[in-house]
Amino acid sequence: GQGQGAQPGSRPVSPGCQAAGHDPAAYGDGCASYYDQIYPRVRPELVEMLTRLADGAPTLELGLATGRVARALAARGVDMHGIEASAAMLGQFRAHADHAAVAAVAGDIVQLPYRSAFGLVFAVCGTLELLPTRAQQQRCLEAVARV
Repeated sequence: GQGQGAQPGSRPVSPGCQAAGHDPAAYGDGCASYYDQIYPRVRPELVEMLTRLADGAPTLELGLATGRVARALAARGVDMHGIEASAAMLGQFRAHADHAAVAAVAGDIVQLPYRSAFGLVFAVCGTLELLPTRAQQQRCLEAVARV
């Protein structure tokens, strides 16, 4: 978790924000309208750690959601990119005034549409758990290794 008040190892659960059969787009579509209420803030120490790990290189967030982490990193000068399966989440992301600081695309984290290399690729909030099979998780990790 992101440490927004939840106990370690626990996740906030709401009826519309379940894993939706482990479909990343359905998950995001089901909770996009209130996702920022579930995760209201980004811990400064997370932003600091990811900024250090990025070390000036382009950085990719898998499962951008509403962009709260990516936007915080971009505000620190990180060259941020994000990929999100849910059109509703991307809509919420684009509603934030600072969204233009992050290069966001709609897409599948199993088949990353990038050719360029990133110095850091990360995911938060159980993003990989939304992939329903071990084979899809493996393909995602292979795609991450490629970029």
